[in-house]
Amino acid sequence: MRLGTASLLLLFALGQPCAASAQAEARPVVIELARGSEAWVERGQLVWLRNDLAPLRRVLAEFGVGRGAVAPTFARTREDLEAEHARAERRSGRRVPELALFFTLAVEAGVDAESLAAALADLPGVASARAWPRAAPPPYDIEPPTPDFTNLQSFKAPAPAGIGFDAFAGIAGADGQGTRFADLEYEWALAHEDLEIPESARIPIGTEQNPWPDQGSHGSAVLGILSARANGYGVTGLVPASQVHVAACSTVEYGWNVGRAIEQAIAAFGETAGPGDLILIEQQMYVCGADGSSGSQLGAGPVEWFPAWRAAIATATALARISHHGDP
Repeated sequence: MRLGTASLLLLFALGQPCAASAQAEARPVVIELARGSEAWVERGQLVWLRNDLAPLRRVLAEFGVGRGAVAPTFARTREDLEAEHARAERRSGRRVPELALFFTLAVEAGVDAESLAAALADLPGVASARAWPRAAPPPYDIEPPTPDFTNLQSFKAPAPAGIGFDAFAGIAGADGQGTRFADLEYEWALAHEDLEIPESARIPIGTEQNPWPDQGSHGSAVLGILSARANGYGVTGLVPASQVHVAACSTVEYGWNVGRAIEQAIAAFGETAGPGDLILIEQQMYVCGADGSSGSQLGAGPVEWFPAWRAAIATATALARISHHGDP
């Protein structure tokens, strides 16, 4: 772009701040000029070609924005920003915002930056205007409102109420330390506050698709029984120190395929699988002539009823890859 006789030099006039906008902090305002505008900064003043600057001058004077108060928002030269913008649009084939058209206005303490930004945003030729954002604190783990439900975990109690886990919970390794398990299910809420299992726990199979949408509540409940964190709220899992993997039994690409989930879980464990590494199959199927027309679990049985999956389970068991299957 080049200077021309149509250039207009915007001199920011001094004025009094709006009486209704008293703030203790000074927050700059960033304006974005409309796409295709020809504008730059000279000695702290905005040069804006082919634009009626009178409305902008009035707003700035009203809010007391002084002479020399403008600067490019991005530090690189206008030429560099324009060249980068051209490359970005060529490469992406899409309209990309022009960084060279963002300018920052220095605003004195006591000026209502939010109101100034709103007034600027209404002007012709201004694409956007925002007060500079306040810095936010870094993320931290807030204690959720969930109560402590560990006293309701009756399955830890001696038989017949539970599985007798409490009797050996104090033994070294009883918390699952040094072991792994793969949970085969439809879906899970891994980010649940009492699980906080990373997305990397998902064994790559395909795009998860739950044919019985329950928002992952069943899979999450089982993971809660096994892996809920000992964090003072919710419940505490039986083996919270065991490394969790999850494998989807139903995907867009492969449909409902328990055998494939078993296969991929075995591959994920690799040749290092050993004692204590489990594959937990949370699946059932209609057996003995049941067709599922009732829409209930009536007639459901183990997935071994399907020969291919029975073979997969038998093979994995023979290789010491499956030590248990079924709901815990």
